[in-house]
Amino acid sequence: MSTNWLALLLAVLLVSMALCQNDTTTTEAPSVETTQYFTISPTTLRPTANPSVAPTKSPTIAIEDGQSALYKVTTKLSGALDCDFVEKNKGPFIIIFCSACDLPYCGLHGEGARVDITECTAIASDARRRLLQDTSALLDVTFSVAIKDANDLNTFEQTLETSFQDSFQTEVSVEYSFITVTEVSSVNEGTGDGDEFLGDTEPSFGERLEGSYAVVGIICIVIGTTW
Repeated sequence: MSTNWLALLLAVLLVSMALCQNDTTTTEAPSVETTQYFTISPTTLRPTANPSVAPTKSPTIAIEDGQSALYKVTTKLSGALDCDFVEKNKGPFIIIFCSACDLPYCGLHGEGARVDITECTAIASDARRRLLQDTSALLDVTFSVAIKDANDLNTFEQTLETSFQDSFQTEVSVEYSFITVTEVSSVNEGTGDGDEFLGDTEPSFGERLEGSYAVVGIICIVIGTTW
């Protein structure tokens, strides 16, 4: 009987040892993977051949205090008109000129740009007049321009090179349907005294005195007529 128990215990012991061996798991060391870092070449930006903002053709220049940029713009006008007509309509012509120049403070006494018609010459030949039956003349009308502000000068120069003639022609045709603008040319006269350039000089003491006497004389005539 004891022999049987001994054999049974031995069998149980062997089975237990076998089971313990099967439950034991081998812990594998984690694999170490090498992390690869990829270098990215920085993008080199090349300057574009066509910049988005084109530089101004006429850079801003400095105009000294008391000085003005001076220009003469000559327009050829064709139609049933003469220099007397131009002189009588000087105001509207100057307004049209300023509008075509796209200058806001422009005029005969403008704060930014001053304009006056300083020359008018009839250049139509007698043959042309006979051909057109004396109904048309060709005039050179010169506008003298004095500009104090450098930005206004830029605007003026750029407009002269691009849209001035078309704009001037359109506005003249609207106001005077019988006049055609055939040509526009301009001359840069540099910088200088705008008043002198436009012919606006201060009256002398004698001229002022004569003007005062003239006013007094008119008042006396009025008073005498009233009495």
